[in-house]
Amino acid sequence: MIDAAGVRLLKWQSADGTGLEACAIRADGTEFLAEGVIVAPQEGGFAARYGIRFDGAWRTLSVSVALLGAETSLLLSVDAEGKWTREGTPMPELNYAIAPDISATPLTNTFAIRRLNLAEGESADIQVAYITMPDLTVHCGPQRYTCLNKDALYRFESLDSDFKRDIAVDRDGFVLDYPDLFRRVS
Repeated sequence: MIDAAGVRLLKWQSADGTGLEACAIRADGTEFLAEGVIVAPQEGGFAARYGIRFDGAWRTLSVSVALLGAETSLLLSVDAEGKWTREGTPMPELNYAIAPDISATPLTNTFAIRRLNLAEGESADIQVAYITMPDLTVHCGPQRYTCLNKDALYRFESLDSDFKRDIAVDRDGFVLDYPDLFRRVS
């Protein structure tokens, strides 16, 4: 739940204990803003800052990611028709994406879960703007979410690989445990 000040603070640790993430989610009544920092051991180690804006129905408005200590960054925007741009350049391959999925954070799974609002036993196939870290490449990624236990457990499947996990979430859809990858520590 977002507190009375309109803020929710969350922290995750990588399953092996070597990576960390902290984020704040703010709500102002009409929009949500998620801002966070990731420190990860992958690819020789990296740190990144991100910001993701959503409207009140969890539709993506913008995504920014910047590597700390580097000049590498990314800005994606989505218009009211669902058309994505990267730094103002159209990315028509993403036009069916309903949410971002940043590879180094479990937070972005929450956005698909909230947006889909699945009933128990229901599944949905979606497209996401998949952002790989730390190189910040973006492509359209097909995924499936299945609600196994409303407000508690969702199955995530990547439809372009054999990757599959049952993700435990709290009643607000924020990831508690993403087996072999992340676990929430607060």
